Amino acid sequence: MYVAAANGVTPVSTATNTPGTPIKLGTQPGSIAITPDGKTAYIANLSPATVIPVSTATNTPGKPIKLGGGHTEAIAITPDGKTAYVVNVLPKETRVIPVSTATNTPGKPIRLGDGSATGPAAAIAITPDGKTAYVVSGGAAGTTVIPVSTATNTPGKPIRLGGGSVAGDAAAIAITPDGKTAYVARGARIAGSFGAVIPVSTATNMPGKPIKIGRMPQGIVITP
Repeated sequence: MYVAAANGVTPVSTATNTPGTPIKLGTQPGSIAITPDGKTAYIANLSPATVIPVSTATNTPGKPIKLGGGHTEAIAITPDGKTAYVVNVLPKETRVIPVSTATNTPGKPIRLGDGSATGPAAAIAITPDGKTAYVVSGGAAGTTVIPVSTATNTPGKPIRLGGGSVAGDAAAIAITPDGKTAYVARGARIAGSFGAVIPVSTATNMPGKPIKIGRMPQGIVITP
């Protein structure tokens, strides 16, 4: 298990539940994704915007992969382990950058818009078949999910989920093991408002009825 904290990323033995020596990376390590073969952990460093590959065999970091400014919000790796998709937020633009895990080089950014209407993207999840990455944004105008084709790296039509109590509404996304439904945690931070989990059909990209929960949901995960 790898845990990101202010002092770096700490490996924790799940056999003994004891932490190892923190791996020093950057100023603000955040999201972590591990390749399906378990050999490399990719750490999205919030600022400066970089992705750092770490060998899980030796817990040594490799050369940082520069993303060209802004800051990183989330990272996900395709089921075949070939590409890491990194959410990169600039002052006037939100984008997703595909990174080849074979060469650790970033590809052409996938531009998702300026984020003025829905806020910056905050989460990403990839379907089990590896065909689509779903990117979640949230802000004053509501929560939006944008499907991105991994075959062409082109964004599809935004899926509007409503909400919009305050900036930063979107919190998290998880996809069922059968790939049929993406569940999006939509936040709410003001008194009297409720957060919700919204199911989205991956076949039609249509949202279902919101499931009301407490305020400010921060994470979501689905049982196998």
